[in-house]
Amino acid sequence: MPYIRLSTSKPVSAEQQIALKSGLARAVELIPGKKEALLMVEIAAGQTMFYRGERGDFAFIDARFSGDIPFEQKKIFTEAAFKTVAEVLGLNEESVNLTFSCFSDWGTKGTLLGR
Repeated sequence: MPYIRLSTSKPVSAEQQIALKSGLARAVELIPGKKEALLMVEIAAGQTMFYRGERGDFAFIDARFSGDIPFEQKKIFTEAAFKTVAEVLGLNEESVNLTFSCFSDWGTKGTLLGR
């Protein structure tokens, strides 16, 4: 189950929320074995954010996945996620950061799943 949290200082309309979710889902599906049907997305809009000591319009993407994912697939996902944020929120790549975490153990459906 992928989980993506997008925090941004920008306000995000309901229409933009759907566009972000859809774009991030397309990015997730670029990784073999990952599907939108298992994706959870959280969007935190209108956050006060400072970057490089300045308050401004920024976004941070926290992407978490179960299992190991090769670097190249993470890179493909990252570039697609950045493109989605740029298209929907109008933020350039200098204003967006992303972390990518992979976990061998993941709790879901009332239990803990492992490898």
